Amino acid sequence: MVALVVAMVFVGMTVLGGDDDASGSASKPEKVGSSSDDSGEGKPMSEGAATALTAALGEQDGWSCYASVPGSLMRCHYFVAAKEPQRAMLRIDLADGAVDTVSLLAYRVDDPASITEAVARLVGDALFAGRGDEVVAAVQNEASLGPEDLGTEASLNAYGDGLQVRASDAPSVPASGPSPATTTALTPTLEAQGYTCEQTELGSLSCGKEKGAATIRVMGMDQKSSTTSTTSTTWNLSVRSSSYDAPLDERQGRTVVGQELVALGLTDESGAAFTGAAAARQEGDFKSYVLGFDSYGSSAGTYLSVMVRQIR
Repeated sequence: MVALVVAMVFVGMTVLGGDDDASGSASKPEKVGSSSDDSGEGKPMSEGAATALTAALGEQDGWSCYASVPGSLMRCHYFVAAKEPQRAMLRIDLADGAVDTVSLLAYRVDDPASITEAVARLVGDALFAGRGDEVVAAVQNEASLGPEDLGTEASLNAYGDGLQVRASDAPSVPASGPSPATTTALTPTLEAQGYTCEQTELGSLSCGKEKGAATIRVMGMDQKSSTTSTTSTTWNLSVRSSSYDAPLDERQGRTVVGQELVALGLTDESGAAFTGAAAARQEGDFKSYVLGFDSYGSSAGTYLSVMVRQIR
């Protein structure tokens, strides 16, 4: 099922391949993203190269990759289900068809070196025209590489449990993804879907309804940034049994979760498919938001919840 979800996620992402030379080393660093080839295939730090990187990484065990914010952000989640899940994250920020930054965080896995080295090879081969060996060596030695090493106007810094790549003209702070709808904006949709809503003492919006054997709760919280004056909203949708006498079947509950998220505009069909297959505490990116799925069972049946929030 997880493989199916990954395959669905890549619908619409073009995995580039062809006969262009991707192994030669330029005598001088190339301007990031400069290319007469519109696809960017084989070009250092191009969006096409980043797409090829995420496609290759998504085929490896434990990894799921997403066009998180089309044209702006790609992310790959490494996840191994457990009481304390193992996680790693590869983030690629884009602008104008070129890569601005790449960051890998692998400190939440048992063996960060193996994860970091595997990603480093793909980064070197895909983003830097076949320089996988050089990037792996830099990771192993926790070294840095500059434009002359990488063949383009970018630098790479490696450390014990990750790496970072920056184009020379990349902004200092990567952009966030869009926020889900605010509580005010989503209230009419919630009411049209049969929810009864009220403001809580903490300023959040709390809504609920019954649907067959399921009780559904939706809570939203708006947070205003003190630095940018923008508002981001986090939503939580949970489903549990309506009655102790009729425990909610997990498969049914997962279906309800996906349907409700789509109806409220908080995810798309790929996100609904993710909720049908995800493990407890797994995350994925859909409709430019991150979904965090969780579940547990009890004598009263299955309890499921999904957190929907801005990608930062």
